[in-house]
Amino acid sequence: MDRTESGTTGRLEDAAEGVIEVGRFLGDAPKLLARGALLVEQLDEITLDGLVLAPDTVNGDRPRGGATHPLNTAALWIIAALLACCLFDGALAVGDHCFTQTPISA
Repeated sequence: MDRTESGTTGRLEDAAEGVIEVGRFLGDAPKLLARGALLVEQLDEITLDGLVLAPDTVNGDRPRGGATHPLNTAALWIIAALLACCLFDGALAVGDHCFTQTPISA
């Protein structure tokens, strides 16, 4: 947000906007909880007699013996290595870029 006012007035307006956002979230919470309860009831009903999967779903068109395409495996290892670099470098702090350690401008 682009505030031209500073000081107490600007802080009060920012605080009021924050309170409004919290109020919206709390207003939506009962709907979210009711929806979650409905999903749990549906899942309970589905699994009452056991979950039955179609043979095509179980067998599928996947390679046998756990073999996968080598490029998939390589891509997953690259992703894991990049994530490890970010985590162990401490670069995943709020507002930082993963590899440059420079703050992201808003």
